[in-house]
Parts: sequence; structure tokens; C-alpha cells
Amino acid sequence: MSECKRGSEWRKWDLQVQTRLDQNYVCLGNSSLSTTDLQKLITATGLTKNEITSQEKEIDAQKYAKLFLKYVELFTDISVLGITNHNTGLEIDALIDETKRSSREITILPGVEVASSQGLHILCLFDPDKMWRNDWAESVDHFLTELGLTNGAFNAQNQPLNSTKTAQEILDITYKKGGLCIFAHIGTDNGLFKFSNTANGGNAHISVYKDKLCQIVQIPHSGNLSTGVQNIIDGKDPQYGNKSTTKIKCSDARKLTDIGSCFTWIKADQTFNGLKQII
Repeated sequence: MSECKRGSEWRKWDLQVQTRLDQNYVCLGNSSLSTTDLQKLITATGLTKNEITSQEKEIDAQKYAKLFLKYVELFTDISVLGITNHNTGLEIDALIDETKRSSREITILPGVEVASSQGLHILCLFDPDKMWRNDWAESVDHFLTELGLTNGAFNAQNQPLNSTKTAQEILDITYKKGGLCIFAHIGTDNGLFKFSNTANGGNAHISVYKDKLCQIVQIPHSGNLSTGVQNIIDGKDPQYGNKSTTKIKCSDARKLTDIGSCFTWIKADQTFNGLKQII
């Protein structure tokens, strides 16, 4: 008798996680990591106390990947992580490689967060099995050049630059790369329905929202969206085509202790295709 498959299961997905490359990243040494938890990490990773608590930004990529994955294994129950540093794909390859040595199944979806020429923040996620260059660092860099970030993706103050492409163009380029886009923190000033011109009866970025590739939006961790925005994403606003979208929550983590602090339950295989199924 053949073994019966268990089918898709409910799992926790956190699809907006930054690594130590983010300018606002906070190291474990500056967090509330307990002595007991620190010792667990030392034992599990083989790293020294200093490497974990004060040298987290200086250790090599493989050591950081081990620290990152062991933290996720030991202290969270997240199954799928989207790595979405602003304007860079560095660190992704080492993290994906480290999942092969994980004590439980953890999936890393390679990605990047970019800002369109309109200033809208977008998470671009890709299938980890379908990179188009030699590695993910090179693949994301090539993707960024297609978005007009050809002379460096950061300014002199290390702030990420905006793409020269509109949100609609980014949706199309990402789709052609086999990826998908999530409009990040939609209620903020750099979100799809920014506070300044979307409220009850607002009309921010109608053409972007009505684009057929605009399919997933990230809603706030806590607090409420305006009634106008809620009506739009629930498909109750004729200005926006009465189109409803998939809604997710993410941690937007900029330190290891924030990973999984906000997440979405998704019933699907923990793969990129599993993510595509929810839309």
C-alpha cells in the first residue's frame, strides 16, 4: 500500500524579513536575549559569545547564516521566510544553503524590497529554484539593473534609491522573472494607499491597484486601516474595480528577535508555488 500524502498544512509564513545588511538592523547584543537563550545559540551554532552578541555584523556570511537559521529553529515556529532587504540580494545564497542543514524544514524565498518611481514600496519574491544568474546575489543585482538602478542602489548616506520604473513596470518585470509582488505596508506614506491622499472616498493609485498583477497587499501589524482603504481591498469600491486582493501580515523584522513577531497562516506547501496558490 502506498504512503498517503498529508496534503497541504497550515504553517506560519513571514514574508518580510531584513538581515544585518539593513541600515536599521539591531544586533542580538542590543536585544533582550536571555543568558539561557544565548547559551543555546552558542551550543547550536558553535559561535563564540562575542560573535553572537557584539560581532554579528562582522562575521562572515556563512557564520551569520548559521546564526540566523539556528535562531529561527530554536525560538520561532516560522516555516517560510521571505528575505527582502532593500535593493540588494546579498546574504540570500548563504541563508538558502544553511537551510539544507536545518533540523527542521524551513524555506527561504529570495526577494528584495524596492521603491517605485512613485515611491511605493514593493516586496518582490522569487522561486528559489529558478534563479537567472549564477547565484541569487547576482540575480537580484541583474533584476535591479532592469529597474533602473544601474549606478548603485544606494546614495552616499546608504539610503536605498528609488527605481526609475513605475509600480506597473515593476509588476511586469517581476512577473517576467517568474516572481510576484506584494505591496508593502499599504497604509503608510510609502504604501499603495498612502495616508496623505487615501481616506474615505480617496483615489490614490487607482491604475496601480487595478493592474491585473496587483494581487497581494500587506496590511498593518496592528491598528486599523481607514474605512476607505478597507473597502478598496475588500472589493467594495467601484472606483477601484470592486477588486479584492489577498491580504497578509509580516514582521518587517530588522533584528532576529523580531522574526515571526507578525506572520500569516497559509495552508499550502511551503514553496513558492504554495505562495502563488493563495492568490
